[in-house]
Amino acid sequence: MPHPSDQTRALYAALDIATRYMLRGYDRLGAQERAARRILTMFNSGEHRPLMLANKAIAAVEKEEAEQPVATFPCAIPL
Repeated sequence: MPHPSDQTRALYAALDIATRYMLRGYDRLGAQERAARRILTMFNSGEHRPLMLANKAIAAVEKEEAEQPVATFPCAIPL
């Protein structure tokens, strides 16, 4: 089992990787929050490899985004 500080480092590295990637579509806090939820779940399940954690978190967020219906706004109402 890795030393606790190694685990902490892996957790923060995964969060940093995922957050930097997701900054393209989210504000920083939004990106961190969305990535952190998924990374912590996987980390607590035993996955401690930073790249795997980050990649799976990014994939989960992107899948969630793709499944959400696109908001459409009504066109101008004819008078």
